[in-house]
Formats: sequence, C-alpha cells, structure tokens
Amino acid sequence: MGDSIDMAMDSIRSELADIKAKISQCRKKGFDTKIAVMMMMEIPARIKLIEATRELKEVSKINKLVMDAKAEIAEAEKKGEEQKKIKEIDKIVEKISDLADASTEELKYRNINKAKEGYTSALGLYSSLPEERKKEVREQLEKLRSKLS
Repeated sequence: MGDSIDMAMDSIRSELADIKAKISQCRKKGFDTKIAVMMMMEIPARIKLIEATRELKEVSKINKLVMDAKAEIAEAEKKGEEQKKIKEIDKIVEKISDLADASTEELKYRNINKAKEGYTSALGLYSSLPEERKKEVREQLEKLRSKLS
C-alpha cells in the first residue's frame, strides 16, 4: 500500500508541475487564471497530509482537485481565446469605420479614386466580419456607396 501511495504522490506532483506550467502560459497570454490558482493552493497542503497519514482515500481527493484545476485552466483558455477573437473583430470594425470616414473625407476634396480605394478596402474587411457585427458599420458603408454612385 505504501508503494501505491508513493507512486500516486509522484504522479500528483508531476501533474501539479504541469498545471503550474500551463497556468504560467495562460498568464503570459493575458488569460484570467485566478480561480485555477486558488484551486491549486490547497493541493500542497493535502500532499503533506497524505505523506503524514498515508491514507489512500486522501489521494482520490487530491486527484479530484487536480482534475478540477485542469478543467478550470481549460475554461480560462477558452474564455481567453474568445476575448482575443472579440478584440480582433473590434479592431476590424474600427478599421472599416476609419476607412469609410477617410473615403468620405476624400470625396469632399473630389478625390474619387482614393475614396473608391478606401471603400473597396473597407468592403474587403467587411466580408470577414461575423454577421452580428456587420450591422455596426453597414449603414456607414451604404451611405458611402450612395455618395460614390
């Protein structure tokens, strides 16, 4: 029984190191890892408890904590990637709006070719937007198109 506890503890320590490395990677990407860190704080104390008591039932409790921490890290990564995509889309929407504004300004100075270039660039970016975000710039582009016609 002692050997199985030692093997389990070695496995848990290895997984703990992996989790810490994964949390570090997530932090470097700017993802929120607070919950996973809080979950992990309990594990070292539980490891010491098992080393003292040598109770196998405590190993399963730690394994559950490890699994929960891994799940939380996966969730943090998923949320972080979603936020990253939203920021990228926000930048595209802003760029489209800026191009439309610049093209409208070019029209004021009768620079029709430059205005058309800006409009064409904005349309190219517009096609890459998800449908729910297109409405944010659709009216602006339609007004520009009617001025160019």
